[in-house]
Amino acid sequence: MSFTIDYVKNKNRIIVTSDGMEVEDALAYAEQFPKVLKKTKRGFTGMTVITGGLVFKQEVLAILAPTGEDAVKAGSSTKHKWVYVAPTAFYKTQMHRMFKDIANLYESIEEAEAYLDSAGN
Repeated sequence: MSFTIDYVKNKNRIIVTSDGMEVEDALAYAEQFPKVLKKTKRGFTGMTVITGGLVFKQEVLAILAPTGEDAVKAGSSTKHKWVYVAPTAFYKTQMHRMFKDIANLYESIEEAEAYLDSAGN
């Protein structure tokens, strides 16, 4: 399982892609994410695209949970929430439980990008 975290400077956007995560992946993500946050400007937007069909274990969710608050503290957009694109209803349920106040869920990357692009970044 793996992930990527990319910062798209011209859109002031973080894009995360993951095909699922084990504990080791989540720990690596938690270490890398703050480094990417330092590249952003206030008002940045973010999108996570989950491509795998596996379920995140509770240990993984516990490691990832603080990253949402880290993004808020780093100055993520107050106009637009972070977005998640997930392939299954179960992932959507997991992401909603973990990030319901700071994230929106979409079924396609195109829908998610249209929402984020309306932020004007």
